[in-house]
Order: sequence, then C-alpha cells, then structure tokens
Amino acid sequence: MTRDDRIEWLESTLTESIVILDGGMGTMIQGAGLGESDYRGDRFQDFPQDLKGNNDLLTLTQPDLIASIHKAYADAGASILETNTFNSNHPSMADYAMEDLVSELNREVKNLLERHFDWVWVEGEISQFTAASSGHWYFSLKDAGAQVRCAMFRRANGRAKLQPKTGDSVRIRARVTLYEGRGEFQLVCEHIEAAGVGALQVAFEQLKARLAQEGLFASEH
Repeated sequence: MTRDDRIEWLESTLTESIVILDGGMGTMIQGAGLGESDYRGDRFQDFPQDLKGNNDLLTLTQPDLIASIHKAYADAGASILETNTFNSNHPSMADYAMEDLVSELNREVKNLLERHFDWVWVEGEISQFTAASSGHWYFSLKDAGAQVRCAMFRRANGRAKLQPKTGDSVRIRARVTLYEGRGEFQLVCEHIEAAGVGALQVAFEQLKARLAQEGLFASEH
C-alpha cells in the first residue's frame, strides 16, 4: 500500500467514523518511574554513558512495559497505535552513542507486537476493500466503534472460499504485525469466513428504503 493509498484510506475512513489515535508513549513511560538501571537492563549494564531518557531503548530492555502500554491504549479504544520509535533514527540515537541500534530497534518493535498480540480472531464489517493487481487484498474491518486495517496476501487469499466485498460481515484469523519500512500496524489475515450480511450495510440499506418511501429520492427533489 503506497503513501497515497494510505492517505486516501484515512480520508475516506474519517468521513465514516471517528478515528482515535493513542496517547503519548513518553508520558506513560515516565509514569512507570524507571531509573538508570531499568533503562540499561542486563544487556547494557556496563555501557559507558548514561542511558536514562532513551525511551526507545526500552523496546530492548523493558519489552513487557512497552507491550503493556500498547495494550492499555488498545483496550481504551484507540484505533491507531504508534510505535515506540520516535527517536529510533541515527541523529537521535547518536546522542547516546547508540546509532548502530537503529535497525535493531525498528525490527524489534515488530517482533514485540507479534509476541504479545499473537494470533487473534476478529469479526466485523469490511470497508474500503481493494483487490490489488499484485493479487493481495487490502481492507478495513470495522464495527460500530472502531476499525483496523487488514491485509490478506495472495498466498493466503488463494485458499479463501469467498470473494469478500465492502459491506460483508466476516470473521478473520490474523496476526498483529508492523510494516517496518513505515512503522504501520495492521492485521495480516490468514483465514477469512463469512459471518452474515454486515449490520452497518443492512442499516444503510434500510435507511435508503425508508427515505425512498418518504419520497426523498423523487425526481422533483
């Protein structure tokens, strides 16, 4: 999915529902009251420079804490989760003489998500379904209060017993993951099955029918 595709998806989504961004990672980390030894962990006990304040390093030294923060925001209803990689770049990490860890930090964020969120079953209504020329499927899965971006790659959708479309209600088995190159969360779907007609689509069709009966679609209007 290109940057333009993502912008189009977000703009379209914002016309349909409220999208909730998670809160600050740094403030949650500060609330944990960590000291220098917590930032160092076992791996960096003898590092010759102070490390307290290098919050991105906690992905390596305190992964359970970072995972718990992600889960807390998700449980609170966040639609979009940000990674703990705000300073995982060469200039910022150079302040701690740790610029050689940049690739590892970004890679470990993905591993952390997959370890702590694992396989999930999710049921919802498909919106913004796209069958790419590559054979991959991209869509959002939503209910009345939230939605999540999904991808089902060609290898997996080749085994699917249905061709989904926008408005379908489906149940998927998926893995929570992160596309490292852009730091984006998504569900990678391995299995999809029908769960009846999407409730939101039904409600929309019922509304159209009622308005038509009231004459609001008549030519004189």
